[in-house]
Amino acid sequence: MGPELLGVIITAASSAVIAGSWVGRRGGEQLKERLRNLNDKFETETEKLDDRIKELESISTRLPIEYVLKADYIRELQKMNIQFNQIQEKLDRLIQTILSSRKVDL
Repeated sequence: MGPELLGVIITAASSAVIAGSWVGRRGGEQLKERLRNLNDKFETETEKLDDRIKELESISTRLPIEYVLKADYIRELQKMNIQFNQIQEKLDRLIQTILSSRKVDL
């Protein structure tokens, strides 16, 4: 092994190390950039999900106030019909009482 061959090997090895470190650094920078982009997308999606969760929670707290079950609605309508019938009967009795008292006065 002559000194020239040793010089070529050292030069090739040092070039390979320098090129490898440059490629590694460049690849590391690209990886960092990709990770930064992914992190930004993740944060954006997380914010969207948080907003959507807040909206759904808001809707779920309003549901009992704004909406009613069909069975509850029918039950309340039946109660109202019974009360209206009672009012109508009372009014009929009142009118009969008034009319019967007028006939007596005549």
